[in-house]
Amino acid sequence: MTVLDVLLAFIKPIRYSRLVVAAPTVAIEVVDKLHLQADELHILDVRENFITANHYFENNDLPAHEDIINKINTIVLNWR
Repeated sequence: MTVLDVLLAFIKPIRYSRLVVAAPTVAIEVVDKLHLQADELHILDVRENFITANHYFENNDLPAHEDIINKINTIVLNWR
């Protein structure tokens, strides 16, 4: 299961009118999947041989897992 699959599973029970995806760099397979799921895509670069995000960015610091979950829950709770 990919990160995209986890995201799509997480938002599946949530009622939303549009799904807009913004990303700096993604693999071709991800764009193909997003075309089926998202209403709007804003992607700066599509790579045929996408390695990992760490390869493309100098600062690869990730927030703690708990911080990510809290942020997502806060966004979902405040959806209007």
